[in-house]
Amino acid sequence: MPYIKALKGGKLTERRLRLEPFIQALATELKAMKDCSHSLMNAGDLNYVISRLLVLCKLKSYAACCEMDGMLDTCNKEFYRKHVGPYEDLKEEENGTVYGEEEEPLDHGDMIT
Repeated sequence: MPYIKALKGGKLTERRLRLEPFIQALATELKAMKDCSHSLMNAGDLNYVISRLLVLCKLKSYAACCEMDGMLDTCNKEFYRKHVGPYEDLKEEENGTVYGEEEEPLDHGDMIT
């Protein structure tokens, strides 16, 4: 994941400092607009914001479009790795695994190639 580095001591870099107020304001607005009880924000609203940002960047080449597509895919994987995976692990500890006692997920050595 290509992070914007923080300075030593956790201080924000100039790039982060410039972006953070907009990110905070947008997150606050999205949370205020929520229209469903199960979520902090409406996924459609967030999808719209991300899509509009990409449209406004006016990507002018196939390579630029592919780069943004790859970035979105990487963001998805990072979100899953940092947020969804740990949540699933917690719920598995609370509720048990979907695999039976005698069943275990495939070991990579067991996979058919």
